[in-house]
Amino acid sequence: VMFPDPVSLPPELQRVLEDVQPEVIRLVFTLEYVEGDEWCIRTIPAGLREVSPRDVVLRLLESVSEASINYGSDVRPVEAILQRMALSMARSAAIRGGRHLSNDEMEQLIAELFALPDPAFTPNGNPIYRLLDDSAISRLLS
Repeated sequence: VMFPDPVSLPPELQRVLEDVQPEVIRLVFTLEYVEGDEWCIRTIPAGLREVSPRDVVLRLLESVSEASINYGSDVRPVEAILQRMALSMARSAAIRGGRHLSNDEMEQLIAELFALPDPAFTPNGNPIYRLLDDSAISRLLS
């Protein structure tokens, strides 16, 4: 980040950050403590250049602060933490609905989709696309 982005973290998110900081670093984020509740975002992953670093960090910390995973225990589910963080980052970096894509962007998006292990579903299990036969298309158009 050319100009470090300041972010204020409430006490509960500061505790979460202290607990998951090694995982945050693995995801190429660098947050530096300033004072009080102020932190400074020094680095972010390259794929998140077009979004607000502050928003991404807040969403990321909120996603792993949920009670469904116990972060206070001695044995932390590191893979679950990383999976939640990656999903949060993917949502933050997603192309917003209504944005027009160039042909190159569309081709790259489709190529990346079909390079996935299961291109038919999102990480949450939601369908990405459906195959429709001629009769289904006719019903939709009539």
